[in-house]
Amino acid sequence: MRPLTRSGTIALGLLAAAAPAASAQANEDAWQFDATIYAWVPAISGETRFPTGAAGPTIDVSARDVLRSLDMAFMGMLEARRGRWGGIADWVYSDLSGQRTGTRGLSIGGAPVGVGVSADLGLRVKTNILTLAGSYAVIESPTHRAELVAGTRMLKTDQTLRWSLAGTGAVPGLATSGVVEASATNWDAIVGVRGRARPDGNSRWFVPYSLDIGTGDSRRTWQSVIGVGYSFDAGDVVLAWRYLDYKFEPSEALQSLTFNGLAVGFTFHF
Repeated sequence: MRPLTRSGTIALGLLAAAAPAASAQANEDAWQFDATIYAWVPAISGETRFPTGAAGPTIDVSARDVLRSLDMAFMGMLEARRGRWGGIADWVYSDLSGQRTGTRGLSIGGAPVGVGVSADLGLRVKTNILTLAGSYAVIESPTHRAELVAGTRMLKTDQTLRWSLAGTGAVPGLATSGVVEASATNWDAIVGVRGRARPDGNSRWFVPYSLDIGTGDSRRTWQSVIGVGYSFDAGDVVLAWRYLDYKFEPSEALQSLTFNGLAVGFTFHF
């Protein structure tokens, strides 16, 4: 066998040194995906002005005073990353309902009900929240990854109110019982930051966080998430507190809507 020349030895050395860099570049250019299924059981509060007809007054109801039970929910998120760039799709669907008997926790035409009047109320709120956003990692280290986020959030909510008035004293322009609906579909542009921090590069524990704010069809919307997570070989488990708040235009039937509660989820990496 012919012995290696000096130039051949140098070439082999350069190839060996370049191999890890080429491998790292290949990993950086490869797509990475995360799929998250999570349960978020928020308390829902807000104010809605239900129209009762062209000549009738509105019925103003606080969701916090009525809603008590979750009938159905689905929550999921899909993330894709390639190098520092990425994308996020997050969907929340919930269906809640509740009833109050003999309550005075409502106003009619912006005024409290008469002293001798009480109401039986039934409220159902169906909500879809879809967030679509792109991300760019501004910090990427073994202990911290922070991303700038920009995109859009859609809120679609349909609310149905059943009412029945009892007691002395009529309410002008309002039947003693009925069913009314209020709905809205709002698209808002959002910007924010999200990421996860670890106490050290080898720790399986991490702190996920997210904060964004936006506007568009809504006067203002903002969301915050903070929690704690643990990484397994197959994925991550996260326990977090999520707060989502909306303020709507004064002319809209919906005046405000807030989701606030604990969430737990599992993320699969592939």
